[in-house]
Amino acid sequence: MENDRTVDILRVIAIISIMITHSNPNTSINQIVAYDITLMVLLIGVSFYLYYQEKRIHYMYYIKNQFNKIVIPTWIFLTIFFILFYIISLIMNDSYYFNNLDWIHFIFVYLMVGNIEYIWIVKVFFLVSIFSPLLFSLSNKIKSNKLYLLILLIGFLLYYFLLQYNYDFSNGNYQLLFQHFVMHPFGFSLIVALGIRLKKLKTREIILVCVFCFIVYFLLLVWNRFSSTQYDRYLPTLYYFSYGLFSSLLLYLFVQIKGVQKLWRNKFVIFVSENVIWLFLWHLIPIYILKFTDLGTSIGEEHFLTRLLFIFGTAILLTFIQTRFSIGRKSSRAM
Repeated sequence: MENDRTVDILRVIAIISIMITHSNPNTSINQIVAYDITLMVLLIGVSFYLYYQEKRIHYMYYIKNQFNKIVIPTWIFLTIFFILFYIISLIMNDSYYFNNLDWIHFIFVYLMVGNIEYIWIVKVFFLVSIFSPLLFSLSNKIKSNKLYLLILLIGFLLYYFLLQYNYDFSNGNYQLLFQHFVMHPFGFSLIVALGIRLKKLKTREIILVCVFCFIVYFLLLVWNRFSSTQYDRYLPTLYYFSYGLFSSLLLYLFVQIKGVQKLWRNKFVIFVSENVIWLFLWHLIPIYILKFTDLGTSIGEEHFLTRLLFIFGTAILLTFIQTRFSIGRKSSRAM
């Protein structure tokens, strides 16, 4: 794949933003970084385009590769995660922290639909990757950028109506499965579709899309009485997506500046970009250490920066150790 520094830099910004969100920041900071997941998913589309623009896609081989790159590492991590916290519970002389999970709930965990916070995001990464070749083919067939963007707009309107259908579910389990395996892949695939097209859009067109997303966001901000878009994080609404896309495209345009790229030209950026999946997984361990142990009391929620440094530093350290031993190492550069 072309060594696109923009993608590497934005991946670093996205993963740090995710960790900021998970470090209990104040409301203002939490809202500012509410683009985090949208940006990460947008970059899946950009990376896919850069990697496959001159290559033939063998769909079944591609799916197998994505499964090995995303799902298998996640299952390995979850197994390590449960064993580690069982050991911690013995050391701390506590009852096992996950005693409340029966076998059905454990299956849900490994399906990445609940019970372990934030793991659903990895499921989104995998599901949208399944549809990426189809979206790439669609993008290649539609030559007009205006027509392509119009189709995406229609897609978001369809997503809005699906949201209304989702709210009508009375059964909690059916609604949960519908959200995770219909709403999430549909909504976030629209973001991937934009990412796949992004390199073909002129700067003027990207600015227009950015402005359009801001206008939609502002109107919905007033409609929602200035509430945070983070409230819609787990079942994204147009309010959530409009802010996420506006901020992501603004960052994309900003990072295009050559002077900005020079500031980020270092091995650390490449390390983070290549290991973004493992960094995301490993950062869950310090989060749960803070949740279950006395350390969480010592580093209270008011100490946001300390929590962030602990979470980010631990994730970097564990990822570095893991890459040294090549444990399930799969680069994220083509994701």
